[in-house]
Amino acid sequence: MNKFFFQTKIKSKINNELITRAKHFNEWINYFNFKLMPLEPEIIQKDSFLKELNNRHPFKCGVLLLPPMTYYDWHVDDERGVCVNALLNNEGRSFCCFSAESIKMSGSFTELTYPVSEYIIFNNQMRHCVFNFDKERYLFTIEFNEKKELLNYEMLIKTFEEITNVN
Repeated sequence: MNKFFFQTKIKSKINNELITRAKHFNEWINYFNFKLMPLEPEIIQKDSFLKELNNRHPFKCGVLLLPPMTYYDWHVDDERGVCVNALLNNEGRSFCCFSAESIKMSGSFTELTYPVSEYIIFNNQMRHCVFNFDKERYLFTIEFNEKKELLNYEMLIKTFEEITNVN
């Protein structure tokens, strides 16, 4: 199993609605050095995967904006053990990378190439970074109510397998 991310192969049923809303949204909130468009809990009801996931592990969700020519440096999340993301657009060039190595001058990494609108289980406890180049980058993200001590990457993959009956 990949220790950084898990590609669910499940496409978001709300992707088009979210990208349209995000491109016209003007009240972005600063959130851990990203810009956040919080989403109302009712949006979850429009997507059967999200609805079932929320029944098992309640969460809040939103859209993150990373402006052109910005990056989010190498880090491990303080509170989140795991999240679920879906890239809403692929209009520009951006990279999300993971590394199991400590920060140093050079080292190896694994790139996460997001398929647009596919839900990805993302291991927030592995060192990761994002670089965004020429266009705005919009990412749907879930923040579980359970912090890293109660919900981790392996546990969420098990939940995914139970939801989808994949063993």
